[in-house]
Amino acid sequence: MMRGPRPIRRGLALAELIIGMAITALIGLAVATTLVSVGQGLTYSREARSALQRAYTAHTRVRAYFDPGLCVLEEQGKTGFALWLHDGRANGAVNLSELRVFWYDFDEGVLTVEWVEFPEDWDAELIALTDVELLDGADYFQEMLTQRALGRTSTARLVDGLADVRLEYDAVSVEDAQRLRFTMSVTLNEEEAHDVLLALALPNHRTPT
Repeated sequence: MMRGPRPIRRGLALAELIIGMAITALIGLAVATTLVSVGQGLTYSREARSALQRAYTAHTRVRAYFDPGLCVLEEQGKTGFALWLHDGRANGAVNLSELRVFWYDFDEGVLTVEWVEFPEDWDAELIALTDVELLDGADYFQEMLTQRALGRTSTARLVDGLADVRLEYDAVSVEDAQRLRFTMSVTLNEEEAHDVLLALALPNHRTPT
């Protein structure tokens, strides 16, 4: 399922830093907008306000990955989905370092994102040998789990209070989808949840060659 390495282009740490900065800025704006709306007379309960703020936060965090992303590679109902974030090696293929896997954990009520992060003391040659291309038909979830078992991944929590999700698209396959509908069921309290629709787009969409 794998081909040999090609010359590496650095930038993984920078990509994650830029995404993190974008998330921080947009979340601040979204929360401020929410609080202004509440102050203008909307009568939300404490639980509803919390759910609304979590929805804004979720949209901002997920969108920060979709805006630069190239395509959704795979989607598995209650497991999650895999995203090709960028073509850092400019080879038209998905390399391990370019893969992001979003995991649903309904027991904990969270959505997380996981990516491969090679040890800091590795030199460029060793990284190039390890950062292999993933062939068409690869099990992207298993590839990430394999790297996790080797201690070579990092994760970030994107959403709390997650009760259910649906990822829908109007395309023959998820790889071909340029626009997607991500519906989250966000808990208001122990007995009630509210559906929130996130409209997501991939403006830089392209599929692996």
